[in-house]
Amino acid sequence: MSQAEKQEPTKLTDEEKLKELNRMKLSATGLLAGVTLIFLVMVLLPVHNFWTELVQATAEAAMVGAMADWFAVTALFRHPMGLKIPHTAIIPTSKDQIGERLGQFFQHNFLTGDAITNKLQSMNIAGRVAAWLKTPSNKDQLANIVSKGLAGIVRAIDDESVHRVIRNALENRLGKVPVTPVLGKFLENILTDNKRKHLILGIMKMSGRLLKDYEIPIRIKIAEETPWWFPAPIDDKIYDRIVTIISQLKDNLEVNDSNPLYEQFDNLIDQLIHDLKHSEAFIERGEMIKTELLDDTLSGDLPIKVWHTIKSRLILHEGESSSATHEPIARGLMEIGEALSHDLAMQDRLNNGIETGIRHLINQYGDEIGKLIAHTVKGWDGESTAQRIELQVGKDLQYIRINGTIIGGLVGLFIHLFSVFIS
Repeated sequence: MSQAEKQEPTKLTDEEKLKELNRMKLSATGLLAGVTLIFLVMVLLPVHNFWTELVQATAEAAMVGAMADWFAVTALFRHPMGLKIPHTAIIPTSKDQIGERLGQFFQHNFLTGDAITNKLQSMNIAGRVAAWLKTPSNKDQLANIVSKGLAGIVRAIDDESVHRVIRNALENRLGKVPVTPVLGKFLENILTDNKRKHLILGIMKMSGRLLKDYEIPIRIKIAEETPWWFPAPIDDKIYDRIVTIISQLKDNLEVNDSNPLYEQFDNLIDQLIHDLKHSEAFIERGEMIKTELLDDTLSGDLPIKVWHTIKSRLILHEGESSSATHEPIARGLMEIGEALSHDLAMQDRLNNGIETGIRHLINQYGDEIGKLIAHTVKGWDGESTAQRIELQVGKDLQYIRINGTIIGGLVGLFIHLFSVFIS
């Protein structure tokens, strides 16, 4: 567990954050006022000697440092003193560019083959499915759907007929039917408006988990991508803000059916379904994956073992109560999960097939997700965006002003001592 995961920050309300921000602003401004007062006192003293000049030089340099850092911090969020100086009010005036870069950053650092591959490899989806199937309660859910009436059907079917049907279905039927158009039609039928809502909410939750899983690499990448003069606290808070935005967007999607993200997602799903049904590149890739999976399946005896297990269980418990009928199906599915959990080669093949399909989807539609983020940020109001960001990171930025005052004073002190030394 990383240090960041161990130390969970205290969650403050916006009102509490505003109080903290104002308190830090007052502290930084008070320090500036203090060194200014010291400077004026030293200037107005009737007697000047080494010590008074040393204090005056220190206070003067501290004033310069404090004013310079006040200008730098203020210029991020607004025009200092209302003066429209070039390269000030950076966040409100550059909001659209920030959104585009954020979309590109997300696309090039999250939606990449390596990032997705590493995550999928760590997940071991096939292994998790096997583990899920081995859980009795999960098997019961599937068994309830198919158990009733199956015993009489399988009794009337001989094994050779089933084996022949399996081979014909896999070799003659599935082998000849393009899989991606069928998948496109299937998604078109099941992805209704309500299902799409649940899907996008699931994607948002997964995005939140990915952000937490890759927290340290993301923070490092943000520091590398931002300009050298960007304060380090902003780099840190950019990541925190991304996490907050994803969380707030998920919460908003749950309660706001008119969120424009739904329309964008609908367009994305419609385009995916269209490509699955009509894109030659999609169809060709789907046929390659299908051929590999069929070859692996036909070369083993797993389908035959599954059929014999299910058949024997159903016939054994034929005529028993509903719950007794469910039990053999549950056990049969459990054995499937057990067999798959020990067949590491099959798990690898399944995981590779899933990985190949997802990588292709990401390569095909990754830029659309980046554009979606840019479009979302573009719809934000510049001033309110700056205010929200300042509320999140403004308190830490005030330490820059305080540090600038202290460092400026120390620099002035050493410069004055050096000038006295060489004179």
